[in-house]
Amino acid sequence: MEIRFHNVSKKYRRADNEIWGLKECSFTIPTASKVLISGANGSGKSTLLSLAGTIIHPTTGRIYCDETEISGLSEPFRSRFRQKNFGFHFQGESLLPGLTILENLTLASLPVISDHRKNIERIEQLLEELRVGVKMNARIEQLSGGQKQKVSLARALINDPPIIFADEPTNHLDEDSAAEIRNLLCNLQEKTVIIISHDPVFAAEFSFEQRIFLQEGKVRIAGGNR
Repeated sequence: MEIRFHNVSKKYRRADNEIWGLKECSFTIPTASKVLISGANGSGKSTLLSLAGTIIHPTTGRIYCDETEISGLSEPFRSRFRQKNFGFHFQGESLLPGLTILENLTLASLPVISDHRKNIERIEQLLEELRVGVKMNARIEQLSGGQKQKVSLARALINDPPIIFADEPTNHLDEDSAAEIRNLLCNLQEKTVIIISHDPVFAAEFSFEQRIFLQEGKVRIAGGNR
């Protein structure tokens, strides 16, 4: 699926101040492309990702996913669209402590996959591919940082969405775990994968069709590397 921003701005109000998270941005993310978003802290990276993922609304402008104007959707249509089309990989923050891997992934898939047997088969397949199948019945707090990241990625993929968003997916990981997550994300096939990262290895060693640089809410687009 293609994502298009048309003159999009996002303004936040904090106390008596107005802060622009994004300013008059227009660009297109092509279908099934790998995209790397970079920029300093506070430059607008998370705002851009949240807008593209329908987590927040723009102040002005329009955002399209293929022919659907997602910036104009209201609940519950926005929630349904997000469940069907987007997967979010956010450093394990979406995982529920006290529950097992299996329970976390079952909850994530319930809105889309109603067949219980098919659901379990899909979960087992994903966990085997991510090499955490033996931990399926372990609680989240029993996992290492790298294992949590893999489960978070499995959660993003469980409903087979065409678009994956990943925010700092290798943050606070040892190099072996970070390398696994980089390879898993960059080798996803037939999906649009949008990654926010300060990780220099992403930029240096992996191929991206598009690189988006943010500075003070303004977007600069560059072609892919390698």
